[in-house]
Amino acid sequence: MLWQQTRLPVWLASKPVDLFWSPIHTLPPVLPVPGVVTVHDLSALACPALHTFRHRLSVLPFLAASLARAERIVAISQFTASEIRRFFPRCSDKIQVIYNGVAPGFRPAVRAEIEKIRAELGCPRGYLLSSATLEPRKNLGLLCAAWLRLVELQGSAPPLLLTGAPGWKNAGLSRRLEELRPLGVRHLGYLDRAELLRVIQAASVFVYPSLYEGFGLPPLEAMACGVPTIVSDCTSLPEVVADGAMRVPATDPSAWASALRTLLDDHEAGAKVAALGIARARQFSGETAAEELERVFFEVLGSRTSSS
Repeated sequence: MLWQQTRLPVWLASKPVDLFWSPIHTLPPVLPVPGVVTVHDLSALACPALHTFRHRLSVLPFLAASLARAERIVAISQFTASEIRRFFPRCSDKIQVIYNGVAPGFRPAVRAEIEKIRAELGCPRGYLLSSATLEPRKNLGLLCAAWLRLVELQGSAPPLLLTGAPGWKNAGLSRRLEELRPLGVRHLGYLDRAELLRVIQAASVFVYPSLYEGFGLPPLEAMACGVPTIVSDCTSLPEVVADGAMRVPATDPSAWASALRTLLDDHEAGAKVAALGIARARQFSGETAAEELERVFFEVLGSRTSSS
């Protein structure tokens, strides 16, 4: 952020640049060319307690001026667009919604590959999966509680695997994961794209109990792989998954345990959710997102050219 705010303007002034696009919420304080900025979410404003002071300090002081300076603001969902209007109403007429796309590699695996992956992970009968940074916003403590509730209801449950970087404000969660490890909860850490794809493809159910999302790409990737998916019924997630996933209140572990039980025990229900998820995920193309973003760039350049 320091580089963006101090060095980047000097670099831009010395190069033959026509337009500057920032994919990270903020713009340099001085721009010799028109600027476009993408906003992924405003959770640091909407839910400050879920973030560190350092993170809020790296974004919030520059956010309002950046959005005011931008020729166009790209929001990755209608929900994020509504949040921009809520916090920055003067920017309402500059917002363009462009959904994220799912990478083409995310697709269902054949049965033999699924069995191979599960054997490698030591979960031959399947597992539950969540992919998220270990931070308060991802609500993984509730997921652990729901998993334990499922164990109580059924006497056992498939292992719960978590993937993602360490994150922040997670000391309590880390201790809880260590306590639950002997029972079947495992944190696999950060996985690269190829590893993550394999782990998603072989999951029995994908779960995403996040409290706040600007879009929510991980559940969409799981849906594209034909994995029955459950998400929180808040913020952008219902908009993105539509009828392609089960939606559950974000703060109700009993409801999550019940949803998990349904998808694990009722194969017909699980197959229906999986089929709807595949169909929904196909509506989110990276190529389409690129074309729409390119159109925004040329619209901004066209308006600047005609006005000058």
